[in-house]
Amino acid sequence: MATDTAQRLETAAGSASETQTLVAVSSAHLVSHFYIMVLPVLLPLLKDRLGVSFLDLGLALTTFNVVTGLTQAPMGFLVDRIGARPVLISGLALGGFAFLSLGLASTYPWLLVAAVLAGLGNCVYHPADYAMLGESISEHRIGRAFSVHTFAGFLGGAIAPPILLTLSFYGGLQSALVFVGLVGLILAAVFAQEIGLAGLGVIRPVLQQTGVNFIRQR
Repeated sequence: MATDTAQRLETAAGSASETQTLVAVSSAHLVSHFYIMVLPVLLPLLKDRLGVSFLDLGLALTTFNVVTGLTQAPMGFLVDRIGARPVLISGLALGGFAFLSLGLASTYPWLLVAAVLAGLGNCVYHPADYAMLGESISEHRIGRAFSVHTFAGFLGGAIAPPILLTLSFYGGLQSALVFVGLVGLILAAVFAQEIGLAGLGVIRPVLQQTGVNFIRQR
């Protein structure tokens, strides 16, 4: 009887942990695709605000994508070396800072700097996300986890235009950029508190396992 109870608790704890990881990773992926759409959606407003051409803005978009693409492989090695969680938190914070700073310092040179920072922040998601899902989700649920993760990314891209344009219409370009920047910073802080203060995901499983072992002994 005690063994059955322990097994049920262990299964429930594992399922809850998987759900928590999936929600966290999918939320980060949603933010990633949201951030990818920020500059394209706001191009006309940035053109008027900065007094530059669409060619100049295209250079910023190219910079963002080139930085993201070229740093994918190195970021994968970094994930393997120090772990996915701190890399993911850093990417969220860096992306958030990039757009927040662009809202506060709207000049063309800083747009290019922000594009580099946002590209560096964006390169972390796939290496970190798939590493976390692969190590946390049971094999018989991994397909569903990947599908939810992918859906969250496309959802982020879909909701970005109406949110950004609504914020820009009512509050201006600066308000829109500051808002989206704060989203990444707040999410990074939440993850750091949830994961970082729990020993990067180590303390909580140990406590859960300790409880299970106590029940088994009884």
